[in-house]
Amino acid sequence: GDHHVAVGNERLMRRCGIWIPDSARLRMQEAVERFRTPVLVSVTGTVRLVLSVGDRLRSDSERMVRGLRDRGWRVLVASGDLPQITHEVARRVGMMDSDAHGGLSPEAKLELVRSRRERPVLGVGDGVDDQPAMAAADAGVSMRQGAQITLDRADVAMSGGGLMPLLTLIDGSASVRRTVRINFGISLAYNVVGGALAVPGLINPIIAAVLMPLSGRMVTAVALRMPQFREVRS
Repeated sequence: GDHHVAVGNERLMRRCGIWIPDSARLRMQEAVERFRTPVLVSVTGTVRLVLSVGDRLRSDSERMVRGLRDRGWRVLVASGDLPQITHEVARRVGMMDSDAHGGLSPEAKLELVRSRRERPVLGVGDGVDDQPAMAAADAGVSMRQGAQITLDRADVAMSGGGLMPLLTLIDGSASVRRTVRINFGISLAYNVVGGALAVPGLINPIIAAVLMPLSGRMVTAVALRMPQFREVRS
């Protein structure tokens, strides 16, 4: 009707010039102490309601973080939630406070990714506000049941439940890279040796015609022996 309604965080309320009464600030503090994100609801210029919003920590979060570290990755968390909540979540999964960044806007998440581009960056997310950072990363991964825009724009959309499929993706990708390098090495060696023998006439055209398809079959055989993407359970 004639009522102006605003829903969001304290920063939004300040930008809209909305007054936050002491009772609402008390509810906000109680929510933060329970590691929940306070969401303010104002009606006609005054906060009338404080919602306490939170998610249960995924049971495989700590194992996933430990698995990434074992594979040589540095893990950062970038969240729009309050810094206090973000740091508490980081501590629960075995991360340092310095690797936890809270209270970030989508633009701030984007800048965080850009500041890490000295080495490959993998952006993992499921929300609309994660999409710019995922797009700026070397590869973006959308988790299952994420926002539609992240599913549409991500390089990889995970279909399995939980977080452990991320390790499966990384292990499988590393296997693909190793196979590509092996095949490049085989092809290079094959052609160098063949060319060296052909120059002095040690290989005639008939033998060369036989050896060329054998080269292709050898590379294909190596590729077929590549381990498949197997689920990581540890």
